[in-house]
Amino acid sequence: TGNLVWARVYASGANDRDNGFWEIRQTSDGGFVGVGQYRNDDGVGAWTLKLDSQGNVQWQQKLGPAGRTYAYLDAVRPTADGGYVAAGRLAPLSTCQFSHGCGWGVLVVKLRADGSVDWQRGFNSFDSSGAPTASESVESVIQASDGGYLVAGTWGGDATVHGEFRQGPLLLKLDATGSSEWQKVYSAGVHCFFGVIGRQCAAIGGLGYSVQQTSDGGYAFAGAGHVRFTDSVPLVPSLTKTDASGNLLWQHFYYETYPSTGRTLSQYFASSALTSDGGHLAVGFTENPGDFAGELFAVRTDSGGRAGSCSQIHPATPVTVVDPGLAAFDPGLPVHANAEVQGNSPSTTQATSLSSTTGGGC
Repeated sequence: TGNLVWARVYASGANDRDNGFWEIRQTSDGGFVGVGQYRNDDGVGAWTLKLDSQGNVQWQQKLGPAGRTYAYLDAVRPTADGGYVAAGRLAPLSTCQFSHGCGWGVLVVKLRADGSVDWQRGFNSFDSSGAPTASESVESVIQASDGGYLVAGTWGGDATVHGEFRQGPLLLKLDATGSSEWQKVYSAGVHCFFGVIGRQCAAIGGLGYSVQQTSDGGYAFAGAGHVRFTDSVPLVPSLTKTDASGNLLWQHFYYETYPSTGRTLSQYFASSALTSDGGHLAVGFTENPGDFAGELFAVRTDSGGRAGSCSQIHPATPVTVVDPGLAAFDPGLPVHANAEVQGNSPSTTQATSLSSTTGGGC
């Protein structure tokens, strides 16, 4: 009914700050597992917290910082053995530049049911001096039907990797021990156009946000893709289907346009799920063509990504499937299990009202 049952606040330790959850999932015992980050004088570390059904802390686990290596956990899923798999990012502080960000790599952690760390793995590509040649973000992780794991996110590599800067959604398939089985990036290369500041070139391909394994053993991921215009490359919501080895089967864009200009209004799918009939449900962000107010955008499709004769479904920009060449390494993050700080939160609820519209004959 939407009434508030309980609300809690948590900190990973008395001397920590900037605690935050990036994802929380319900567990088979009715409780919850959440992942995120914490900060202390040594840097930023990854944080996992297990709660019972009433929000009481059962255990917590902290990884890092280590030698000024920043680590975050962005996604988590319970696993068939009663434990958990979590994925996120890590980067040495020395790689972080104000204008270019950090050389983020992929971090994957397998936890046992009691929160102890089974293994931790890092993935990135490096030059001969050990400097990262790519940067990844992580948005989703699942356990595959074969007992392994699949990580979804976004990859960007520089000219030393594929001859030109490339960017696109990333799928990283691991076996049950965390070793890489295959890795795929879905990139559309570089598009040059004349924008407001003259000729510009941009790496295009899109973003990966949410992944599910389908009944045929393949994978479906939702996110965003770039549309090639003569003056820009806007992001629009996308759904992509692959086979069990990550080979591309189909990809569609889903977006509304402003009636008078044809410019895109919809921007991305933030989350997705499989439906009971084998179809897909994806939700994300769009704008109202009348007043440009932000709105929730929901799309329900069949197993092939179609929704009848809906005019808001468009052909996707063609992509090339490339191997990003991510190498595995041991992050060596120290494990801490400090006593947590917990308290009640003075939260309240407020009623609201929503309306829905159907556009484009969908």
